[in-house]
Amino acid sequence: MILRKNITNLDNQVVKFNFIIQMLFAILVVTLASCLTEDDLTNPTSFVPIVVKTTEATAISPYSAIVGGELSAPQSRQATRGVCWGTTPNPIPTETDMKDQGQLGAFSFNLSNLKAQTTYYYRAYATNSKGIVYGTQQTFKTQALAIATIATTAITGITATSATSGGNVTSDGGSFIVTRGICWSTTPNPTITVTTKTSEGVGIGPFTSSMINLQPGVIYYVRAYATNTIGTAYGNQQTFTANNYATISTIAPSNITSTTATSGGNASADGGSSITTRGICWSTTVNPTVANSKTSDGTGTGSFSSSITGLVAGTTYNVRAYCTNSVGVVYGANVTFTTLSTVPVLTTTDVTSIATTTATSGGTISSDGGAAITAKGICWGITANPTITTGSKTTDGTGVGAFSSSLSALSPSTTYYVRAYASNSAGTAYGNQVIFTTSNVLSIPILSTIAASSITTTTANSGGSISSDGGSTVTAKGLCWSTAINPTINDSKTSDGTGVGLFNSVITGLTFGTIYYVRSYAINSLGTAYGAQISFKTLGLAIGQSYQGGVIAYIFKTGDAGYVASQTHGIIAAPSDQSTSIPWATKSSNAITGIAIGTGNANTSLIVGKLGVGSYAAKLCYDLTLGGYSDWYLPSQAEFLAIYQNSAQIGGLSGSYWTSTSSGVGGGAIKFEYSDFWWESINIPLRVRAVRSF
Repeated sequence: MILRKNITNLDNQVVKFNFIIQMLFAILVVTLASCLTEDDLTNPTSFVPIVVKTTEATAISPYSAIVGGELSAPQSRQATRGVCWGTTPNPIPTETDMKDQGQLGAFSFNLSNLKAQTTYYYRAYATNSKGIVYGTQQTFKTQALAIATIATTAITGITATSATSGGNVTSDGGSFIVTRGICWSTTPNPTITVTTKTSEGVGIGPFTSSMINLQPGVIYYVRAYATNTIGTAYGNQQTFTANNYATISTIAPSNITSTTATSGGNASADGGSSITTRGICWSTTVNPTVANSKTSDGTGTGSFSSSITGLVAGTTYNVRAYCTNSVGVVYGANVTFTTLSTVPVLTTTDVTSIATTTATSGGTISSDGGAAITAKGICWGITANPTITTGSKTTDGTGVGAFSSSLSALSPSTTYYVRAYASNSAGTAYGNQVIFTTSNVLSIPILSTIAASSITTTTANSGGSISSDGGSTVTAKGLCWSTAINPTINDSKTSDGTGVGLFNSVITGLTFGTIYYVRSYAINSLGTAYGAQISFKTLGLAIGQSYQGGVIAYIFKTGDAGYVASQTHGIIAAPSDQSTSIPWATKSSNAITGIAIGTGNANTSLIVGKLGVGSYAAKLCYDLTLGGYSDWYLPSQAEFLAIYQNSAQIGGLSGSYWTSTSSGVGGGAIKFEYSDFWWESINIPLRVRAVRSF
């Protein structure tokens, strides 16, 4: 009974507890219902919180970056989503922040106008009517400003002196490109500070540059460059070689004769420029050029053959192939060859100085036949065509050219046959045969006189030719002359050596306008012989002729002081003015001077005697030494008029000139001006032309 009662009480308590629980739930439902809108009741998920994620920043540059986020929980209304940022932590949205309307998923914004090398804080966010939700805060740092990024363009248009390149600026490094171009050098890694460069504008993008004034065949290094506020960036290095001279080789000579040969060349490369001419050149000296003998054998590359002509036998020649392009002339290797030899070519000199036992001959070797002359001379005998093995001979050295030989131990009144000879490796050759007969007695020399030439007022040229010494050595020879006929060595003479043959003489110390008689002379042991007499007249003096330190300006006439009928006298003017601005005197001299021709010298001495030292016209002339003469003076009025009237022949008279004639009026002097004479104050500076008399 008691147990059942207890159980009944327990059941009643459980019922009461359950009732209380149900009542509490009902009260909760009613309370929640009173807080929900109609939309909340119809869309039970709308009150689920918004979930926003901040994504990592990308495309970070000095001034920009891309930031964003992601909405990853359902929501019933369209939310506003965006990114807020700043340079301090936990940024909040502002009117200028990036935002848009969107649903679930990722979103991003491009931030611009940022500061370089700066740390930024940012958060994604989303808002709806229930409020704002932030993603996790993240940070990024903008890049620092950098040099540009540039690439160098490949080299094109290469010539011997120019080429084309350029570059492409793909990034300005965050700073405006203020200049760009290329730089180049013959050493690697050229820069704009030490090498040649171009300037091709500003900004990014491609550009083209031209290189000029290059050296042919030289390797160049090229880099594009771009400069911003940070510095200068360089592109990759390109290399190239400026077009070079062409390449050519010389073909060894063949088919060699005494006067011809065959050679040629092979132009294997044109050096980047068309070959406009080619051939071979040759000379007897090493490394001939196109300035020597040459051939012209077409154009372009390839092999060619050339004929060499006009050679001398037995001579060593140097040959080089050549070709020309726009860069210039280039040569192949120097190759030598020797033409075939022949016997020498020579003539025999006529016999001279024939005496009873001696005579003189010789020869002239015009060609050695292509081989060195090892012996030369003359051979003679009393039978025709003497040889070096059958008659007497001389030995007169080696080599080509003229030589003289003496015949000795001859017999008087005997006929001899003479031939010059010359020997080389090809053999012995003989000149033409000459015949002569020795004398039976000695005599004085035989000679002639050469006509006078190069005649001046005081000199002339002449000479003589001694064809025979008369059998005795000529110990003296020359010319003798006189104003009388048949001059001898007791008159004026020259001494022009000894021996026979031609000689020239210069006759000096002559008088102008005079007839002279001249004879050559030669002396041997028997006496003195004379050539035929000739005569000539020295040149006379004339106005305008250079003479005794100046120019003849006037020749005295009848009535002039100093005139002599049988002689030539006159006035010589200095070739140019002695001054263009000098006074007649620096103070009054009270000198009364002459006017007439012949008074200028005395005038000058009188003025200088009264005035003494100083800088004035008469003193300037008085002190002058010109052309080896020191007797110059200031011309008188009449003397100046005389030289002025011949100014066309002497030249240079222009302006106002002082004369040595005093005016006698107010202490002045006479000047020449505008083709007439005028009074002038003595302290006025005028021109001066000095004269002297002869």
